[in-house]
Amino acid sequence: MSKNVLILSSSPRRGGNSDTLCDEFMRGAIENGNQVEKIFLRDKNIHPCMGCSVCSQYKKPCPQKDDAAEIIEKMLAADVIVMRWNGFGGCSLTERRSGSLKHEMNEDTR
Repeated sequence: MSKNVLILSSSPRRGGNSDTLCDEFMRGAIENGNQVEKIFLRDKNIHPCMGCSVCSQYKKPCPQKDDAAEIIEKMLAADVIVMRWNGFGGCSLTERRSGSLKHEMNEDTR
């Protein structure tokens, strides 16, 4: 049975090791008859939570105009979610680059 697979890649470089790993997983999933979409988070605009409580207290959509809502909708619709982010030994620059995926993982109220 075909699955809806969503791959979230926070690789800082297209074609880098992590991005290539996502591509290879995608190739295998497609070869096995699955529907696959890869989102390259570096291309997305994701703002940090402002703590306004619009979503949690008032049960309304997040007022921020970014790509997070679209990504969350795709995550909810997926049968399988594959997440790949980099761990470069604590380098603050690379932490900021891969931070968009970590931010998505921490946004539990949106």
